[in-house]
Amino acid sequence: MAYIGSTVNNSPTIAGTLASAIKGEAAFLAVKFDETGNIALAGKGEAAVGVIVPGNVEDPAAGDEVTIQIKDIGVAKAGGKISAGAAVAVSADGKLGAAATGDFIVGFALSGADGDGKTFQIQITKSGYAK
Repeated sequence: MAYIGSTVNNSPTIAGTLASAIKGEAAFLAVKFDETGNIALAGKGEAAVGVIVPGNVEDPAAGDEVTIQIKDIGVAKAGGKISAGAAVAVSADGKLGAAATGDFIVGFALSGADGDGKTFQIQITKSGYAK
């Protein structure tokens, strides 16, 4: 089989279709693929594919397209206090917190967050499950 051009996509973002509505601002929340291949908020400890980038509509509806950062350094929303250097995982409703045993490590906090809903800088690494 012959291929023309590169088969490697170096982009840090992908687009996806929301499985269900997200109430409020969707930017910086962690998401996953659901069983149908659509995008859904990631739940506690689940393997997130990345975080929704800003510029998407507020209160996005099911079927809306969102842009997701899947690697490199970006911004995420905290579910509580996070310290710089912490391994982070989904804590609830797409927000991130310190990874606990058995949680999928989405990445590492490059800055801290002082509480729920605050944003912080993240290196998205998808480093497997915390031990």
